[in-house]
Amino acid sequence: MADYYCETTRRNAPQARQVRARIRGHALLVSSANSQNAVEFDHDEFRLYFLGEGIAQQIRPLNAKAKAEVLGTFRRGVIPADAMLALVRSLTRNERSDPLEVIKFLFDVSSMDAQASYTRENIAELAIRLLNGLDGNGLTVTGQAFGHDALRDKKITGVTFKNCCFSPTNLESTSLKECKFIECSFIRLNLASSTVVSGVDFQDCTFEALASTVSDREFWNPMEIRRQLENAGFTFLDVRPVQTAPTQVRPIDPEIVDIEKLVRYFMRSTHMSESVIRIKLSGRGQTFISETLPLLLRCGVLVEIPNLGAGDQLRFRLGTTLQVINDAMAAADGDFEQFLAQFS
Repeated sequence: MADYYCETTRRNAPQARQVRARIRGHALLVSSANSQNAVEFDHDEFRLYFLGEGIAQQIRPLNAKAKAEVLGTFRRGVIPADAMLALVRSLTRNERSDPLEVIKFLFDVSSMDAQASYTRENIAELAIRLLNGLDGNGLTVTGQAFGHDALRDKKITGVTFKNCCFSPTNLESTSLKECKFIECSFIRLNLASSTVVSGVDFQDCTFEALASTVSDREFWNPMEIRRQLENAGFTFLDVRPVQTAPTQVRPIDPEIVDIEKLVRYFMRSTHMSESVIRIKLSGRGQTFISETLPLLLRCGVLVEIPNLGAGDQLRFRLGTTLQVINDAMAAADGDFEQFLAQFS
């Protein structure tokens, strides 16, 4: 088998010796413990690699039969990350295939399944990876739901996203050039100092939250989110809402900044200890525990829970939902007293 492979792939003598040595030293397939007459991959990395290669072979014909086969594969479950990486590498190293034609083919397959399906999830992930470093040449992506950090470390040029939904995504090392986002919704954008923006337009888009690693701030107010994005180089094509009266810029209360930092922690955990508060807020930790924390407990933003571990430090959980807190932060516009008033 090794000699046949080396002959058909035209390997030279030193390479053929390496192939034969590898075969003797390590088996690719072993007898399966689950079935007497079956074999399986010795390591899961092998399985994921050949899974990606196999799906690439299904996609390459780009015909009606290929659509049915790819649909049947993608709808079974989420493609593992290692298999997705092998799939992308297999598709991009084939010089005879046009990446844009592959992406259009994938979107045709996506339209054959329901909106909330593994098919659409897999195709959205695969398409955004294939678009990385590619000139979209005016390609329009419609009705796709992109997963966590879909735009992170991506270089996307000349693509229009229409009616798409983006899960929380970091824009660290992201480059967006000549792109348009029309009627898209963003759960949360994280701006970074390494974000590069040129000729990127938003039209009728919604943003639930915006974070900036440069200023270490979070924003929920739609007007403030828009202002921060414009400062970062994004352009809004829709008309800016007219303000009835000029607003005076006031400094943000330090209590609001502290709450913003703690809210980010509750996105990853259901409870928080007193020691975590001191770590997150550093020099303001004791001030927060002594002065701000009693007010938040009184209005129900935080609730004290029993400490089941060692020590006698206090533990807390949220007394309401993150959405309610985000709405209150947006309405308060940096005023801690106004924030508390939303819960009174």
